[in-house]
Amino acid sequence: MENAVEEAIEKGREVFVVGASGTTRQRLEKLGLYAKLPPQHHQLSREEALRRAVEGLAISPGARAAAVTDLHPAGA
Repeated sequence: MENAVEEAIEKGREVFVVGASGTTRQRLEKLGLYAKLPPQHHQLSREEALRRAVEGLAISPGARAAAVTDLHPAGA
């Protein structure tokens, strides 16, 4: 997962991280991935992340967005 996020950032793609909690969130923080993302890309709901990703694609049709969602789905 970390490699996917790093690669997307390196390629200039927008990355949204939603649902990270507990040890997963701690690991992402330790790796410094949150520091590489604007707060509005990891402090939002899944619905908001998807809306922003779609808006970004509409503004820049050649752009790509990457999303990491539901890292700890309910009941897991």
